[in-house]
Amino acid sequence: MIAFFRRIFLLLLSSNKMRLESHTGWLSHSLRKWPAMVHRVERRTGNSVVFTRFLWDSLWAILGQVLSAAGMVFGVRIITEYVSPSVFGTVSLLMGIVTLGSGVLSAPVLQATLRMYPDMQRQNMLPLLLTEIRRLLVASNGLLIAVGGAAALIYCLLSEADFVVPLVLAGLVVLEAMRGLVVTVLSAENKIKAYTLFTSGDVWARQILAVLLVIVFGASVTSVIDGYLVGALFLCVCCATIFRGMYRQSDVQCEPEQKEQLHREIVEFSRPLIAIALAAWVSGLGDRYIIGGLLGVDAAGIYAAVYALVSKPFLMISAAIELALRQSYYHAVTVRDDSAQARVMYTWVVSTLVASVLCLVVMVFWAEELAALLLGEKFRGGASLMPWIAGGYCLLGLSTPFERRAYAYKKTVNVLKIQVGSAIASILVAAIGTYFCGLPGAAWAVPVYFGCQLTLAICLTRHLSRSSLSA
Repeated sequence: MIAFFRRIFLLLLSSNKMRLESHTGWLSHSLRKWPAMVHRVERRTGNSVVFTRFLWDSLWAILGQVLSAAGMVFGVRIITEYVSPSVFGTVSLLMGIVTLGSGVLSAPVLQATLRMYPDMQRQNMLPLLLTEIRRLLVASNGLLIAVGGAAALIYCLLSEADFVVPLVLAGLVVLEAMRGLVVTVLSAENKIKAYTLFTSGDVWARQILAVLLVIVFGASVTSVIDGYLVGALFLCVCCATIFRGMYRQSDVQCEPEQKEQLHREIVEFSRPLIAIALAAWVSGLGDRYIIGGLLGVDAAGIYAAVYALVSKPFLMISAAIELALRQSYYHAVTVRDDSAQARVMYTWVVSTLVASVLCLVVMVFWAEELAALLLGEKFRGGASLMPWIAGGYCLLGLSTPFERRAYAYKKTVNVLKIQVGSAIASILVAAIGTYFCGLPGAAWAVPVYFGCQLTLAICLTRHLSRSSLSA
């Protein structure tokens, strides 16, 4: 840079024509090169800013997952100290129904929101998207309340069962839809800090209220699930301003045909995801229903407590990495930047592999110590199950980036094939293992069917490319 200004100074002082022409030629050459130099500096600076933001987002995402995991561990540790395995098993089976309802009614629409968010943002039509998503969620959950409430009323009248439990479960499904909408939009906007505070606050509110109700009203199934309901409702009330901002009607001027087209796109994208949610529920939670049917609710409670503790670190890792990278990958696919897609996918897979293997090592060598620290005395006999469940979740975490690749290219049929294959494998292997070997057999089955899911995910997504997106 000093030499550059020195030559300009000499140029101004020189009266020699040849020297003037020589320096003028050098000056024009330097000025022609200057935009390229500035572009390289700006590109390096831009990459530095992007990396810094990615680092901070990753740290916030990890913090959120750690706080959520701590809340879940806190709740499981205290609740398992008070309740029996049969009570905990019943709660686990009932919450599985909530997960199924939320996955079928809300998750497909929310996945469509995540995928379509970058496209609608570029077109300045986000309010229209959120308005349509809200309408679909209200319709689906309203149908659940009407049909589920009528069925629960008839069942309770015929069997003299407690009518409170079905109402609480329906309320939890509706609150899950509200929570999911907030979480989805915060994730799509890359507001990682707000996402972290919201999700971790939700977990802690549910667990604290469940523990309080168990202590005050006794160790019963209704105390635990009522605590979950009150905790979720409390957080939703506290975040009412967020909901109001998302639920406002669209201010975008658009033709009715555009609304109909958007509705068709959302429905077309979401329809296969209903079957996907059902298949994912079978592969992720179906084994505890098999255990409850073959071995009893007590065994299902022990298995569910161990399963929850072991799976949480792996889900935490997967969610944190996905939160930091998913929207970047979707954006790269949207703008058709192949090099960016490859970089993000490589980072995603390698980061998941390294972190998951570290967790697996901890579960293998310190299973007994973790069970003694994090589980009530009646549940510690399941420590031997931990390494097998951990191995399965290590494989499941690696399948996530490949499934998100199919979502990015809008090939949800491929995701359906992956999940159906995993569900079929889980039912067969878990049933055989549980029938012949009891709880250890159920744990041995976990890495088998999640390994099948990883294999299918790699095989069905490796050929996706630009032509797949345009098709």
